[in-house]
Amino acid sequence: MRSHLIQDQRGDAWEPGNRILSHGDNRVRTDTMMKTLRNLLACLGGCCLFLVATAPCQAQPYPGPPPAYAGGLPWDMRQQYYEQLPSDRSRLDGEMQSPLDRFLRQVIQESWFQLDYLQWNFDDVPDNLVGATVLGVERPDLGFTINDTTTGAPSVNLDDVEQINYTPRLGLIDLNDQSGLRLTYGLETNYGTLESSAMWILQNTRRMESTRPFPYQSNVLLRDTNNGVVALPFSQLGQPATEAIIADRLRIGYDTSMFGAEINFISDDNRPINGFHFRPVVGVRYTRLEENMSLHGRNDATLERPQQDTNFFSNALNQMFGPQVGFKSELKDDYFTLGAKTAFTFGFNHVNTKVVGNNPQNPYDATQVFESQDSNDLFAPMVSLSLYTQIRLMERVKLYGAYELLYIDSVSRAYETITYDIGPTFGGFTANKLNSQMFNQGFNVGLLFDF
Repeated sequence: MRSHLIQDQRGDAWEPGNRILSHGDNRVRTDTMMKTLRNLLACLGGCCLFLVATAPCQAQPYPGPPPAYAGGLPWDMRQQYYEQLPSDRSRLDGEMQSPLDRFLRQVIQESWFQLDYLQWNFDDVPDNLVGATVLGVERPDLGFTINDTTTGAPSVNLDDVEQINYTPRLGLIDLNDQSGLRLTYGLETNYGTLESSAMWILQNTRRMESTRPFPYQSNVLLRDTNNGVVALPFSQLGQPATEAIIADRLRIGYDTSMFGAEINFISDDNRPINGFHFRPVVGVRYTRLEENMSLHGRNDATLERPQQDTNFFSNALNQMFGPQVGFKSELKDDYFTLGAKTAFTFGFNHVNTKVVGNNPQNPYDATQVFESQDSNDLFAPMVSLSLYTQIRLMERVKLYGAYELLYIDSVSRAYETITYDIGPTFGGFTANKLNSQMFNQGFNVGLLFDF
C-alpha cells in the first residue's frame, strides 16, 4: 500500500501509523479532560445524594390529607390514616353506629316522658229514690205504707202490725276523690310534637246502707220507730208502684272506673322557644267509662225465719271514640311554663247495659235469677280543658301541675239503666237506654323527664 501525505485544513500533516501531530494532538487532550471532569461531577453528585439519604430525618408539619386521585391509584397504594379508639368506646359513638343506631339515638334525644298522679271528682249520682214512683206518695223516703210483693198484702211486722216503709235515696253515694295515673310520651319533630297518653281512674267502690231503726219522719201515720223497714217499690206495666220488696236493711254499692287514651299532633308555630306560643292540636281520643251498682237486701234472722238475702245488680259500659281538634297555648321561659290546652272530640258512644237480679215477686228465692241486656249507639261529644304549669327542677326534670275538666254527653250510668217494673212476661226489672251528661274534674301532679 502506498502512503500518501494527508494535510488537513490547518496545514498539519500526519503519516499512517503515527499519532495525531501538532494541533490535532491538543484537541484530543481537551476531549479527554472534559470526559474526566464529567466523571468527577457524577461522582460528586452521587456522594451528595448518599449523604442526603442517610442524614437524620427532621419533624415536618403535617401537610394535610392527600389530594383526591382522579384516576386512580388502587386503594392499597394510596396513603392511609388510622385513628386509635379507646377500648371503652360504645356503639352509640360516631362512626360505630349503624343507621338503625343513629335513628334510635335521635329518637331518644328528642323524646320526653311524663308520669302524673290524678285526683278527680266524678259527677255525683243524683239524689234519686231507689225504685219506682209510689202511687199517691210524693216523698216515700219520709215513710209510707205499701203492699209486699211476696204476699200482695200490706207490709206488717212480726206482730201483724202494719209498719212504716222507707225508700232510700242515692244522694249519700259520694264519687269524689277518685285516684288514678296518667302516662304521657312526647316526640319532638321538625314540624311539631307527637304526643300520646293513657290514663286510668282506678275502680273505687262507694257504699251506703239503710238499716233499722229509722227515724220517724211521717206526720201521716203514727208508728213505733223500731217498726220501720226498707221498701224497694216496683211498678207494674209502667203504672205507679203499689208493691215493694220489703227488707230490714238495704246495702247499696257503686263502682266507677275510667280508662282513656289519646294520640295528638301539636303543630309547631316556628317561634322562639321563650315567649308566647299558640299551637293547633289534631288527634284521636278513646274513653271507656264503666259503672256498677249493687243492691243487697237482707231480712235479719228471727225465731220465725232464718236470715234472708236478695241481690240486684246493674252495669253500664260506655266506649267513646272519635277524632278531636283543639289548641294549646303556652307562655314559656327557661324555668317556668304556664299553659292551657283544650280539645273538642266528635265522639261516638257504644253502650252496653245489663241488669241481673232475683224475681221481685219472690225476692228471697236464690234459684230465681233473671238477666236483661241492652245496647245502643249514641253521638257523644266530649270537651276537655287543662290549665297547667311546669317548673324546671333540674336540667332535664320538670314539676308538672294541672287542673282538668272533662265533659261527656250521652253516657249511660248504672243508677239510671234499671227499669223497676214487673212486666207480664218478665219476672224481674229490665235494662233501658236512658242516658245523661257527665261532668268530671280534678287535679294532676307529676314529673316530666326530658331526655
